[in-house]
Amino acid sequence: MKTGHFTELLLLIAIHQEMANTFKLLVSTTP
Repeated sequence: MKTGHFTELLLLIAIHQEMANTFKLLVSTTP
């Protein structure tokens, strides 16, 4: 088990969630 790979995976998930939240925000503010 590589710790670096696991951290990279968590970071990827975090970035994906941030992108999803930003997308939801854009959709909700667009008329």
